[in-house]
Amino acid sequence: MAYWDYYWYRPARPKAVKDGIKTKSRGGSIGKTWWSQRWIGVLESFNMGARLGRGRSYARRGRAFKRWGRGIK
Repeated sequence: MAYWDYYWYRPARPKAVKDGIKTKSRGGSIGKTWWSQRWIGVLESFNMGARLGRGRSYARRGRAFKRWGRGIK
């Protein structure tokens, strides 16, 4: 699909997250522990680029929420 096939859309305001979790760091590294730094390193190795940056931005603004799998309480 060529870039001219994408239609203009009305920008939406970010949705509010009830009880959103927020990072403690305002900039720099997100993970403090070795395993969180390793996890971020693995995600960055997939070359997701803007998605990870956007995710960091959401987390720093408190727009992230906990996501648990089935059976975990």
